[in-house]
Amino acid sequence: MKKILIIEDDKDISGMYRQKLEMAGFEVAQEYDGKKAQMLVKNTLPDLVLLDIILGGKVNGFDILEDIRRDPRTKNILVLVLTNLETEEKVAKEIGANEYVIKANTTPGDLVQKIKSMVGL
Repeated sequence: MKKILIIEDDKDISGMYRQKLEMAGFEVAQEYDGKKAQMLVKNTLPDLVLLDIILGGKVNGFDILEDIRRDPRTKNILVLVLTNLETEEKVAKEIGANEYVIKANTTPGDLVQKIKSMVGL
């Protein structure tokens, strides 16, 4: 079973994605705090991280993405940035995002299909 880590500070949105992904057969973990999320990535080594850019606290999605790509144990984890910031795709891709999706333009079902395609299902 493929493991997905959702890093999203909006608990309602995170819960909705979790439900859809679990229904599609994924093992899903969630984290709302950027600093805790950094540790969770290292401790769980998910197959894919679903990452928002704007997070509460001192650590944002770019910080987490940079941290993932710097660490030899996590550098190959797939990262799908899911945000409403339409202007940050170039930066996210330069840091190492595999995909960049705008929340407002994507249904949960479309997101599940994209994730399945990314992890080879």
